[in-house]
Amino acid sequence: MATIDELVERLEALEKKLQQYETAQKQVAARINEVNNLLAALKGHAQMARQRPSEENAMALVDVVLETVPRIQDAAQQIVLQAEESMAEGPLAPMASSPGDYKILLVDDEELIRTVLYDLLAKSGYNVEHVGNGTDAIAKCVENPFDLIFMDFWLGDMDGVMAMRKIREQIPGVRVIFMTGDPSIKEIQAIVQKEGADGFIIKPFDLSEIFTAVSRILQLAHL
Repeated sequence: MATIDELVERLEALEKKLQQYETAQKQVAARINEVNNLLAALKGHAQMARQRPSEENAMALVDVVLETVPRIQDAAQQIVLQAEESMAEGPLAPMASSPGDYKILLVDDEELIRTVLYDLLAKSGYNVEHVGNGTDAIAKCVENPFDLIFMDFWLGDMDGVMAMRKIREQIPGVRVIFMTGDPSIKEIQAIVQKEGADGFIIKPFDLSEIFTAVSRILQLAHL
């Protein structure tokens, strides 16, 4: 039987590990937020160049692209490295006994978000696929009976609610969790809840939120 001193040491070690993990998650969330802001700025300049075509706006867009893209690439690399370090320290949430039996689809028009989530879930053993728009998501669901879908609310070709409706025509009752960084969070949350979504995650999110959601959905699947 362990002595009181030994138990105290174990608890202190566990507390330290949890603190390190919490710090790592905050760093990842901050990086994702940084990338989202950079992408928003880039899209804003591109929209201006389209709406008001001029040599001045075109040159401004070129300058922004040259400055922003390397920063986005650097931030993306840091996100993947930080996420991999977190994964190396241990599972972020209770694992399914056979994660490879579960199919997860990631639908987001931001490639960075898809890549990070794909890498983490795939390394945890889940069967994961990802697409960048609603049309491709619907097509994927014609081919595969997914157990869980993480869906961005605003997609390039349609909104997530429309995509969810069409997907559920192919896979009735499939679990769908929405993600968004849109400022109108309360309104969007009310819409997806009314439509029967199974969850809602606000960007930038902690990666632990994703694993918690996966664990919750898989537990419901066994009820």
